[in-house]
Amino acid sequence: MRPTDEALKILEDCRAVLWDFDGPICDVFAGLPAAGIAGHLRETVTREYGTGEARRLHQGDDPLEVVRRANLEGLECAARVAGLLEEQEGRAIGDAAPTPGAHEVVEVFYAAGKRMAVTSNNAAGPISAYLRVHGLTGYFTAVIGRERVEVMKPDPHILLCALEQLGISVTDAVLIGDSTSDMQAARAAGTRAIGYANRPQKADHLEAAGADTIVTTMRELIPSRMA
Repeated sequence: MRPTDEALKILEDCRAVLWDFDGPICDVFAGLPAAGIAGHLRETVTREYGTGEARRLHQGDDPLEVVRRANLEGLECAARVAGLLEEQEGRAIGDAAPTPGAHEVVEVFYAAGKRMAVTSNNAAGPISAYLRVHGLTGYFTAVIGRERVEVMKPDPHILLCALEQLGISVTDAVLIGDSTSDMQAARAAGTRAIGYANRPQKADHLEAAGADTIVTTMRELIPSRMA
């Protein structure tokens, strides 16, 4: 079975679709690059808490990993860093770029009677703002974001909270995500998982992390009869 056909079969059989936000729905940091935000978090920690604290933070370009490391290390700055990231996510949403085809896919799923939720490591407030601006709020029953850093994906907590609100069992749901942590969270929760590999090098990583199948564009998730 071709990956697209397999994805469509999984979607046909499910009752609920859980969406990761950054990637499948939009590029959150299209106008405010993630690397710059990660640097801003570290610079703020250096200024307010000192270089010793800042050196223990994640030194890469992913601001979510900066927040995660601060929490794992039990740093004094952990809550401050998480709050700063939410502020930056709120700023970024105004310039977030919709993923090609994603909004159309949301509409198709809704018309087919699928229950939907956003399940993201981004903060819920900025996610809800994006949905509101783009007229998508009514399609989603729940928006579950980064309320507690310690249970961000790959922990299944966010997915399980969404399914509880939807009233859907794990075996009747599928997650659409673009990261290994998405696939790992789906496996831990017991849901199916469709990997969105918007870059060629992602496909192997998503498959290794437990994706049931891979698509490279969101429009592959629209049945041909509805395209």
